[in-house]
This record gives sequence, structure tokens and C-alpha cells, in this order.
Amino acid sequence: MDEESLPPVAEPQPLESYRARIMHTPDASILRADVKWAEAGLSLERAQALPDPTFSVGFKDMREDDRQAMVAGVSIPLPVFNMNRAGIRRAGHELNATMMDKHSAELSADAALTDAYGRYVSAFREAQALQGRVLSGAEESFDAARQGYDAGKFGYLDVLDAQRTLFDTRRQLNNAMLEYRRERAVVERMAAIHDDQKNLEE
Repeated sequence: MDEESLPPVAEPQPLESYRARIMHTPDASILRADVKWAEAGLSLERAQALPDPTFSVGFKDMREDDRQAMVAGVSIPLPVFNMNRAGIRRAGHELNATMMDKHSAELSADAALTDAYGRYVSAFREAQALQGRVLSGAEESFDAARQGYDAGKFGYLDVLDAQRTLFDTRRQLNNAMLEYRRERAVVERMAAIHDDQKNLEE
């Protein structure tokens, strides 16, 4: 992968800016939809507790004069024994369970984000330190050892030691940069960030 194609190394945004975005992730939307579905189920069960009126229309023969008359009627059953208590109770339990699942998932997501954010910040600080004074110090030490060797002040082993230290520092920096990008990707995935830093700045 080309270095320029990777996200730039930048200081992590405050945790709250990532935390605020969790509520807009697809997983959070699914949880809210589940709760709305359970609420609708409870509303339906409550509506079914109210009896539907029955309308009837017909004709009645009048025996006295052989005429027919139209007769209409309305019947409203009284829900004395069946008020759909079982259905309402079941739907209420389902709603409570769904809300508890949503709350538990939100807590788990927040804990996972907080943990990943801590690793992200640590990786950034390590990469920043190695890229700054540690790498500069190793490069200066190697240059000084090489110049001292050329001037006859240091032996060849001194130059090799300084060179080994420089190579080790560069390897540590590469590992730290890799870890930084990995943890950044984890945090941005949790917060549903797909456009690098621009989404956080908008």
C-alpha cells in the first residue's frame, strides 16, 4: 500500500466527538427500530382489547300487510371476561426486553469505544514520540558516530552500534505507525466514520 493512500497521522479527536456518532450508526438504528416495532406491537394488543362493533342490515316481512321493512342494528360486545390481558402482558414483556437489549448494547458499544480510543491515543503518542525526538536522537547519534569514525575518534563497532540503534528505532516507528492506523480504523468503524477527519470537522 502506498504511504500517501493511508490516512494522515493526526491527533485523535476528543472521545465525545466519536461517542456522539455512535447513535447514528446502522447498529444503533436497528436497535431503535426494534424498540419502535415492540411499541407498535403493544399498541396493537391494547387496541384489540376494545371490541369491534358489529353492524347488521336486513329486511323484515310485515305479516299484517305483506310489506317489507329494512332493519339495521348495531351490536357492541362488552369485554367483561376477555380484555386481551394476556396479549397486552406478552407485548409489554417484549417491549421491556427489547429496551433492555438496546440499553445493554449501547453500554457495550460505549465501553468498547472507550477501550479502543485509549489504545488509539496511546498508539498516536508512541508514534509521535518515536517520530520526533527519539528518531532524531538516533539519527544524530549515528551521524556523530560516523563523523567520529572518519576523524579517527570512534571505532567501527561504535558506528555499528549507532546504526543498529537507528534501525531499531525506525522499526519501532513503523510498528507504532501501523498500530496507530489499526486503532484509528477500529475507532472510526465503531463511530461509522468513512471519510477520514472531514466528517469529524463538519
